[in-house]
Amino acid sequence: MEVCPDHVLDQLKERKKWTLRAESIDNQTYKRAMKVSDYNRGRSVTDLHLRDWSYGYKIRSDTLY
Repeated sequence: MEVCPDHVLDQLKERKKWTLRAESIDNQTYKRAMKVSDYNRGRSVTDLHLRDWSYGYKIRSDTLY
């Protein structure tokens, strides 16, 4: 590193700064996406009212007959 020109070292510093900034933004996005909403907090799958498949026949499909 002692033989590197100053402008190269400055570019390396800038790249490291931008990489750390991008990583921080990615971490914040991940935490926000994985956060459990207030509506779902304290609930579990056993709280769902499971139905049989007969309710699915009333759903219109996206395909044309």
